[in-house]
Amino acid sequence: MSDKFGKVSQVIGPVVDVTFEGKDNVIPPIYTALKVDRPDGQELILEVEQHIGEDTVRCVAMESTDGIRRGLTVENLGRPIAVPTGEQVKGRLLNVVGEAIDHLPELKRDDLRPIHQPAPAFDDLTIGTEILFTGIKVIDLLEPYSKGGKIGLFGGAGVGKTVLIMELINNIAKGHNGFSVFTGVGERTREGNDLLREMIESGVMKYGDKFREGMDKGEWNLADVNMEEVANSQATLVFGQMNEPPGARLRVALSGLTVAEIRMAAVRRFFCLSTISSASPRQVLRCRRCWDVCLRRWDISLRWHRKWVPFRNESHQPSRDQSHQSRLSTCLPTT
Repeated sequence: MSDKFGKVSQVIGPVVDVTFEGKDNVIPPIYTALKVDRPDGQELILEVEQHIGEDTVRCVAMESTDGIRRGLTVENLGRPIAVPTGEQVKGRLLNVVGEAIDHLPELKRDDLRPIHQPAPAFDDLTIGTEILFTGIKVIDLLEPYSKGGKIGLFGGAGVGKTVLIMELINNIAKGHNGFSVFTGVGERTREGNDLLREMIESGVMKYGDKFREGMDKGEWNLADVNMEEVANSQATLVFGQMNEPPGARLRVALSGLTVAEIRMAAVRRFFCLSTISSASPRQVLRCRRCWDVCLRRWDISLRWHRKWVPFRNESHQPSRDQSHQSRLSTCLPTT
């Protein structure tokens, strides 16, 4: 824990200004997590977004700022917002800061992973394209999904977007024995509740037979949850719903992505990172070999013609009747 402290200087809705005065205090960098102890004993996590001068930083709160007032002590955690790692996240419901919101036992926070990570190295990127077989015939036949790619579902109410996502998670879990992370960015609380129930009924998230029997009767008795069965679940839900403040919806996609990256490093399997109303926040590029994608037009400039060698090693100026043809290029520089 850091020994650097500041004071709340201004609160404007979800935005909190914190001042770090004194010679020994250091202004925290952008994306640093700060902690405020509320008067009722609960903690509020802030994220530094801007340096506004005069030893003051402007932060966004990850929860409601009710009860926060000027003069409260703010602790610099010395790291970005971080989420728990390991097998303990399987079958759990988490919020933007990695806290359990399913009223089950709290998660251990010994090994945390920051949600802000550098982009992957170029050497780590895949050079091939593989199809992710979903088991949904109309998708695999007409519009197959690629592994590592991004898919967007657009449509109005009641057209089946959520149903398709749930079927995709179910098939990845049962067909590929994979693990899925569903991240809800601003979805309705009802939708999150329905999704959890669907995951339990399908067996993707396992709460135990006793809990399932009670749920079929209309009960929701968390005392019947078998934590050993929860550890065998094949999905994790990370929620930043409509009832949350803007800060939670701002960063919950990164929290869900970080959980997915943790599971990827652990088991090397597929993931379905689903976000509602948000694109994938940390873009992972997929590149193909240049001779697969470089279609060079013959009416292109002579400068490009000198820089790259066409596959037949032709160096003459193309004729007019070839101006609309396309040729493959090896994209190798001339010597």
